[in-house]
Amino acid sequence: MPLGCGESVMAEIYGLFSGRDGKVRYVGMTAGDREVRFKEHQRVTSEGVIMPVLSWMRREWRCGYPVECVLLERCEYAVRHDVETCWINKFPDLLNERKVNWLHNKTAPVVPEIKKYIRSFIFNSGGFRGIHWWRHYDMYSVFVGGNWLGGGDAVPGRGGSIYYSHRTDALIARDRYRRGCGTMRWLPDAVPEAEWPEFAAQVVDMHELDFDPSIHAAECDTAFKSEFAGTIA
Repeated sequence: MPLGCGESVMAEIYGLFSGRDGKVRYVGMTAGDREVRFKEHQRVTSEGVIMPVLSWMRREWRCGYPVECVLLERCEYAVRHDVETCWINKFPDLLNERKVNWLHNKTAPVVPEIKKYIRSFIFNSGGFRGIHWWRHYDMYSVFVGGNWLGGGDAVPGRGGSIYYSHRTDALIARDRYRRGCGTMRWLPDAVPEAEWPEFAAQVVDMHELDFDPSIHAAECDTAFKSEFAGTIA
């Protein structure tokens, strides 16, 4: 669509982060829709794929964590590279090739949208890979193979048919999907010690954001007492 008089082309600076810890691991720029660019990152056949980013996303998916895209800033198209560079140098441990060195005495900026997203879930609920509990809905969803698994119920106002009232139902759906993947190997459900620091950091973040620890405790205790805590055959 042609631009009207006085209109200018805008660019979007975005960040990719995992539900594991909410840390931005890649900063990118696009003159189009960032969600379209995000899909390109996920396809090995895409011309715009960046293999270190795709490899990282696949590792997170295998561990049961979704990777999401967040808008960091909209800017004039003409200054997009400068703005992107500015954001790149705000975060440590990025997969980007840096244009200047990140100063280690800096603290990564807080992105409110990421904080809101992280505190909305209990990821890998009960240690079950890809079984995530939505705090606000008191429902479960299954994240497997890089996607939210359908076949459940819809939440009014959201749709999607990805929600389950009970964790057992989510486990059955997940394991049914896994059986359909043939000989693909899956990580065990028991969360290893190597991931404990990430979970601990996540709980601290939630507490700082007025997360009610009693809700977390009640959800986990009830699930362990009343639901089958093994792989559904």
